[in-house]
Amino acid sequence: MQPPVNTPAASDEGLHVSTAGNTLHVDVVRKDHTELTAHPGSLETLVPLLAGPDTFFLVDEGLLDSRPDLQQALPRGRYLSMPSGEENKTLTRAEETIDALHRRRVHRRSTLIGIGGGVLTDTAGLIANLYFRGVRLAYVPTTLLAMIDSSVGGKVAVNHPRQKNLIGSFYHPAAIHLCMESLRTLPEREISSAVGEAMKVAIVGSPELFTELEQLPSLSWKDPQLENIVLQCMELKLRLLGANCFERSLERSLNFGHSIAHPLEDITNFRLRHGEAVGIGIAVASHISWQRKILSTTDLRRIIALAVRLGLPLADRDFDVHVLLHHVDRLVMQRGGRSLHYVIPESIGRVRIIDAVSRTEIRTALDAVAQISKEYHDAC
Repeated sequence: MQPPVNTPAASDEGLHVSTAGNTLHVDVVRKDHTELTAHPGSLETLVPLLAGPDTFFLVDEGLLDSRPDLQQALPRGRYLSMPSGEENKTLTRAEETIDALHRRRVHRRSTLIGIGGGVLTDTAGLIANLYFRGVRLAYVPTTLLAMIDSSVGGKVAVNHPRQKNLIGSFYHPAAIHLCMESLRTLPEREISSAVGEAMKVAIVGSPELFTELEQLPSLSWKDPQLENIVLQCMELKLRLLGANCFERSLERSLNFGHSIAHPLEDITNFRLRHGEAVGIGIAVASHISWQRKILSTTDLRRIIALAVRLGLPLADRDFDVHVLLHHVDRLVMQRGGRSLHYVIPESIGRVRIIDAVSRTEIRTALDAVAQISKEYHDAC
């Protein structure tokens, strides 16, 4: 008697098996679903709504320190605190947390809910991906950068001494809960630096969003226009990822600004915030595009002016340029071994990907952007 065959429909999740001669072809189809919901009210009122018998919370330690009432809102014995900071975004920390989850008898049908900034969501996402080969995952991002960037797109990772995010995977959350009030205790620098990622998304794919950023009256979490921009950024990033959400193609427009940003973070030991480094990367890539007579002077000026208006640094020269260039060269290996896939803007709302930029171009752009920065500050 033949065993029963479980054959999925063509569009269903599962293994789709076919044969051709003596070759067996297997298409692996996986379907994940993410719900993104904006919540009014406070973080402390949201958390009890998410709690259930099979939920377990991983919470940023700094967030608990800044919001004492949050600890009272969390279900007793059903949460762990995790230290913030890039230095804690490690495989060792992930392993220690997995050990603690197992001691707490968190099972395979549980939902892990990560509450915190990008370090927390990246690490919690990798833990959820690894634990029992994958448990349900949800995020409550509590920094502007986590809302716009790290909670969206399914990238989960921890750092390695050789490179940021070297150990990682793709694992999409089942839910993202947006609570703008969670920004209430966030330092001003953390809010302004995050706008570097919002600028990136706008320059890559939405001149209308760029104009809204130019007209944004403030960076207050109470401003409904800021919430609208956050939601637009999240949606636009997901649409831009589209069919390449697993990075089968290494030509990624959303890497705009990151060929300089990630090396800058590494060599400054994360003294620069991610959004600040992205802002510098955007300025450098934009200037290189202008040097090549691709980007117009008008658009270059708009990009620089918006970065300054939003409080992003245009330059940071407290590092060795040669070390920076060496780290930029190392990205070629991460991007397939043959091309840097460097993203430059053609205009606001449209970018192109080029194979390489010369060290001279990068140095020239760094010097020019530093000079522009000085002129802006002198004028103020």
